[in-house]
This record gives sequence, structure tokens and C-alpha cells, in this order.
Amino acid sequence: MNRLLKKTTTATRSTPGLKPQPSILVLEGIGKVFTAGQQHLQVLVEVNLALAAGEQVAIVGESGTGKSTLLQIAGLLDQPSQGQL
Repeated sequence: MNRLLKKTTTATRSTPGLKPQPSILVLEGIGKVFTAGQQHLQVLVEVNLALAAGEQVAIVGESGTGKSTLLQIAGLLDQPSQGQL
């Protein structure tokens, strides 16, 4: 699992009597490379994430580790260099 992603407890999976919900967001093998001239900066490498309805996650990490880039890809505001949504 990518070090940026830390799942929290979810109501759908932790509450007895509620069955798990199907994934509403799936990221598979997401990678992102920014290129400037001859330089390449890889900010996301093989990120996998599946979120169910009602599930909560926290994306944490140091500055410059790709948190905003991951959210922009998940929100369809940017395209990944590799992987699929």
C-alpha cells in the first residue's frame, strides 16, 4: 500500500448488521510522471485504492509526496500516466 494512504474505520464495514457496500471509486496501478524538458519526476507509483459508499479515508504525507495529484486524478481533474480508474 502506498505510504500516503491510511484507511480509517468505516461505518459500512465496522457496524454489525450492515453489509459492505460495493466500491464506488477504484484506482488500479495509478502512476503519475511530470516531465520538464529532459527531467522526469515520478510522484505516484502503482497506487491502488478502492472506496465503498460511506467509507472515509485520510491521505497524509509530507509536502510534495503526491497527495493533491492523487486527489486530482481521483476527481477526474487530471489524467494518470499509468493505471486505470
